[in-house]
Amino acid sequence: FLPQRDFPPALHDDRLPRGKKDREPRIKHPRFRVYRLVEDLKHRPKEPLELILTEPVEDVGNRGETIFIHRSFGRNHLLLHNRAVYASPENKKFFEEENRLREEGKLPRLQTHSGMKV
Repeated sequence: FLPQRDFPPALHDDRLPRGKKDREPRIKHPRFRVYRLVEDLKHRPKEPLELILTEPVEDVGNRGETIFIHRSFGRNHLLLHNRAVYASPENKKFFEEENRLREEGKLPRLQTHSGMKV
C-alpha cells in the first residue's frame, strides 16, 4: 500500500494555525496534511499468461498444449516468433478439435521435441 495525499482539512477548522490578515491558513506543515493508504496497482505481481503452443518448444511443451507462463517470456519468445497463440475460446476450440482428430487417427501423430533430437 502507498500513502496518497488527500485533500487538506477544511479551512474553518479551529485546529489550523491562523494566517495573517487576508491570507490562507498555514497548512504546509506535515502535521496538517491528510493521507490515506491506497493499493499499489502498478507493482503488484502479474498473473501468468495463458497460451496455446503452435509448435513444440524445448522445456515448455508440445503443440496444442495450454500453458501458463511468465508474461515477458510469453510475449518476447513465444508470441513474437509465432510459437504460441493466446488461449482465446476460438483458439481453444480449434486446438481441441485438432487433438480429437489426432486421437482418432485422421491426422498424423506429433513427434515430441525429445524425439526430434534423436
